[in-house]
Amino acid sequence: MKNRVVIQRLVGTAMLAAIVVVLQLISNYVVFVNSITLALVPVAVGAIIFGPTSGFFLGAILGVIVLTGPGTTAYLSFNAFATVLVCILKTGLAGFAAGWIFKGLNKINFTLACVVASLVIPIINSGLFALATMTIFAKLAREWAGGSNVYSFIFLAMIGWNFVIEFALSAILAPSIMQIIKIVNKNKAE
Repeated sequence: MKNRVVIQRLVGTAMLAAIVVVLQLISNYVVFVNSITLALVPVAVGAIIFGPTSGFFLGAILGVIVLTGPGTTAYLSFNAFATVLVCILKTGLAGFAAGWIFKGLNKINFTLACVVASLVIPIINSGLFALATMTIFAKLAREWAGGSNVYSFIFLAMIGWNFVIEFALSAILAPSIMQIIKIVNKNKAE
């Protein structure tokens, strides 16, 4: 029985990883200032269904694919090591946190657990990106701000609309995520 659970987790995570790759490759070219990350939803689904480790893995895969987008070119040329680290860790940690948040809140309320776990991913993803931009990539952000307030530029021009869209997508799709999880959990019980 334990082997079956492990195989289900591996296959499920692999299927979600394929979805993450396809969605993020598309997202790399839907650009405002930075690309909008459409693949946060399958990361949430994986973190909720399969746990924090799968959430981290799916987030890390997402981060690797983000690195292939044209929006990361300036970051890579500025500091390649930091860019790779930030891209992989910000989404990986977001998926990991979503898995743990779901585990903790699921004991209280399933619906609340699904919604909060889904919404925490864009918050952590954008928050860590903002933190990295204000610290590691501060010189680059100041150049792009062109003399205007760098923090206003980061939060309004670079992150603002992307975060709003990513958060809204997660909020709108949270009920769908809950239905998927109910079906998966029902099938697991059979």
